[in-house]
Amino acid sequence: MTPSNTSPYEPRLKSLPIKEQPISRIYDFGVGSVSLTELLAAVAGGSRQLELAERLLIHYRTLSALFQAWTAELEQFAGIGHATAARLKATLELGKRLVQETPDVRPQVRSPSGRA
Repeated sequence: MTPSNTSPYEPRLKSLPIKEQPISRIYDFGVGSVSLTELLAAVAGGSRQLELAERLLIHYRTLSALFQAWTAELEQFAGIGHATAARLKATLELGKRLVQETPDVRPQVRSPSGRA
């Protein structure tokens, strides 16, 4: 994504071509090809989603710290109400549950020669 010279009052999302907006980039290139800021922006939604995602990452620094935040704490950020706080928390919880249900991938030894 390219930086823009928009006024502080105009959401950066509006200045981006549709193909450079987080939802379009996720759709076109896949979730693994976009930045953490873009992923959070897509979950947050709204016209100031990019600015909001950046503020969250600056404040919390890590996804782990963001995960530990209470919904009421998230709602202290301008642009986050009940619905957005719940979406963010639900998304982070889904990631946590995915990691918990994914078994460790271990090579299986089927014969003595397979060890080592």
